[in-house]
Amino acid sequence: MALTKVTYSMIDSSPVNIMDWIPQQYHAAIKDFSSTVPVQSYIQAAMDSGAGSIYFPMGWYVIASALYVTQGNVGSNQAANLTFVGENRTSTYFVGPGSANFTPAGFNNPALGTPVRSMIINQANNGKFSLKNLRFQGDIGSGHAVYSVEDGVNSQCLFSGVIEDCWFSLSATNNGVFMGALQNFVVANNTFESAKGCFRLTGVGTGDVHFSNNSVYSCYDGFLDGTLDSNSKLNITVQGLNVYSYLRGPVFSANNAQNWQISDVNLEGDAAAIADVGICDFTNSSGITIDGFSAYGVLHDVLKIAQTTIKISNGFITANVSGVKIGNNSSNVTIDNVNITGSSVAAFYHATGNPSGIVRISNCSWNNCGGNMWVDQSGVASYDVFFENSQFINAGFPSTSAGTRNFAITTSGNVNFYNCLIGRSAATAIANYYIDASGTGDLILTDCTFTTLAAPISDFVGTQVFKIAGGLGNRYRQYYASASPTTGTWNVGDRVFNTVPSIGQPKGWLCTVAGTPGTWVSEGNL
Repeated sequence: MALTKVTYSMIDSSPVNIMDWIPQQYHAAIKDFSSTVPVQSYIQAAMDSGAGSIYFPMGWYVIASALYVTQGNVGSNQAANLTFVGENRTSTYFVGPGSANFTPAGFNNPALGTPVRSMIINQANNGKFSLKNLRFQGDIGSGHAVYSVEDGVNSQCLFSGVIEDCWFSLSATNNGVFMGALQNFVVANNTFESAKGCFRLTGVGTGDVHFSNNSVYSCYDGFLDGTLDSNSKLNITVQGLNVYSYLRGPVFSANNAQNWQISDVNLEGDAAAIADVGICDFTNSSGITIDGFSAYGVLHDVLKIAQTTIKISNGFITANVSGVKIGNNSSNVTIDNVNITGSSVAAFYHATGNPSGIVRISNCSWNNCGGNMWVDQSGVASYDVFFENSQFINAGFPSTSAGTRNFAITTSGNVNFYNCLIGRSAATAIANYYIDASGTGDLILTDCTFTTLAAPISDFVGTQVFKIAGGLGNRYRQYYASASPTTGTWNVGDRVFNTVPSIGQPKGWLCTVAGTPGTWVSEGNL
């Protein structure tokens, strides 16, 4: 019996070379990056042939209207796991021909109310679709590289695939590189450049999405933006994201985000930023963790939180308006091992609203703030606050305002300081008070230390009762001698205990005027 040779064309979902579908007369211009002829109709034909993988060799592929992913739909012959694969993301281009030359789809984006403009529109019913080794460049107007807003009619959530090793550099007139919902998806090793947003998450279905080792250059409107609707965005992880020359933020924002784990993020603002830049803005969200990050540059409110349960750890924030800004209603916030330097308003800022819940600050170093370390500005805060094993040094630095404090706290909840260092190490840190407390709960300081540099106008001020447990360390220097000092430089509040006490002799002496040796007053005789 004779054997029959099986060709690729006889295998369902076999890979194809797109050049086999594009007429020969266009090949040369595509290969030398000079083509102006739209080729989306030929690509669509290859997709509809049932090919599982379509290979795009080095070249310039002009896309002037949408490609439709339809697998799983009635009448579709597309493969159930369709993949576009380029030769290399620096040599295989999907090119937008300009806004005037791009034809939008015949239906509107339900989130925006305008005709959909996108190179790829997902309409598949649970089919898989992936992009690899491609570069998206040029202009299609206020559109997207990929669109998948699930509305039950024209588009579906993009399900179970990857976007990896791609480069997106559509013009800044785009409306987000991706718009819609992703589910069971991996986005890895991509570059996003000069984009007006990267992933705009809207519609139902977003969940179980993993982002890793991506970079964002000279973009704005967020890497992940989930603020367009209140649909839940579930179980999202981000591991490794470099954001530099960033123009507008925040990098992450969402309403109703649940179980987001964000780690290893580096943010550098651009000196020419066109609006506020920050790492996150979460509202009505829960189970958020941000672990391992740095933020430097033209930063506004770096971490914004309202009605959110969040843990923030192992980070550096430098040059900002406020490091942490908390908003309305219940928020349970844990901040651990986060260094904040150079806040012009406050390292921690309650601006408006009525936050409640619990705020925990541990193992942190906040220093050299132009404003306060902590300020409850307006509204009625009712949260409990715990400060542990942290230091807060140099509010009002350098010489910015004599009205600043290290802490200005007005919450009706309880405030606890444990093993904290509070004060200043520079003469140009001119905060009037270390703690200005006018709340109504308990304020307890346990085993805290105040810096030995010349004290401010007053360590404590406000109507709240201070409860001191344990020592206050170096709040003032305490010494033992047989007489009041006659040499050395001393500060107001320094104390010397009498080492040879006897009836009728002073118990000790208190410095009332700083100087060398200062003015000392007896604390009364035994």
